[in-house]
Amino acid sequence: MGKKMLLLITLSVSVMLVVAQPVFAQPQMPCGVYNDELRVALLEEHIATIERSIEAIEECMEEIADYPEEAGRHASQLARWTMNKEQNADALSEIVSAYFMAQRVAPVEGDDAEAQAAYVEQLTLLHEMLVYAAKAKQSIDLAHVEKLRGLLAEFRAAYFGEAAEEAPTDEKGIAGALERWKDVLIAQDVDKILAGVSEHFTSYDAPDKDALREFVENSIAMGYLDDAEVFLEDAETEIDGSTATVYPIDLSTAAGDVTIEFTLTKEEGGWLLTGMEIEGL
Repeated sequence: MGKKMLLLITLSVSVMLVVAQPVFAQPQMPCGVYNDELRVALLEEHIATIERSIEAIEECMEEIADYPEEAGRHASQLARWTMNKEQNADALSEIVSAYFMAQRVAPVEGDDAEAQAAYVEQLTLLHEMLVYAAKAKQSIDLAHVEKLRGLLAEFRAAYFGEAAEEAPTDEKGIAGALERWKDVLIAQDVDKILAGVSEHFTSYDAPDKDALREFVENSIAMGYLDDAEVFLEDAETEIDGSTATVYPIDLSTAAGDVTIEFTLTKEEGGWLLTGMEIEGL
């Protein structure tokens, strides 16, 4: 794609973003009309919409790269999805700050240590949600979406009390990461496969993340991942602090069957792949 076309796309996206900035209003009037469950449901909806927007942005970028002659049409779609992502990130932040922080999570009076601890926990979770909403607004990293989803689950547990058992565990986080890897591997989506990989990744078959990308791309090009099926039923997870191993993960493709062991590390963006051993290559 020529420099002139890239410049035109950048300018068009920038102009559309500037002229279409929305104004959000979350009333801070202490009217006594509150619906906490509704606000939590809205937060969940905003997170899901941010996630879908990021996926659509990535699809638009791929289309622009693959079909530069249609870049103008895809650029307008890119701008709309970008605005959608940013609007929902702002709306999420507004509910967190103007509703929960300003009106519902009140400072504790007196010397009730338990109440004070609960207040600090809830306020900390809300602040973290604001931080990751800003990160999600400014990037297309799905790890920020997963972090938001986990923080909201923790806040729901802390705020409503009786739902504490629903707070995400390491086991659930790892299971979610494995299911996402399974889906994107079957779809042969290289970028989404690499999205769940740590920058510190290393293994015998691919010494770093760039080498892993090349390994996956070559496997797809050679047809080795055609008709892929991933079996997680027998996989056992062992967690040691911020590190986990998962084995066996059975992969069946048109090229044959292999068994994989994953090493995952809990980082800022969740559980990410840091190592991999493949048996049967």
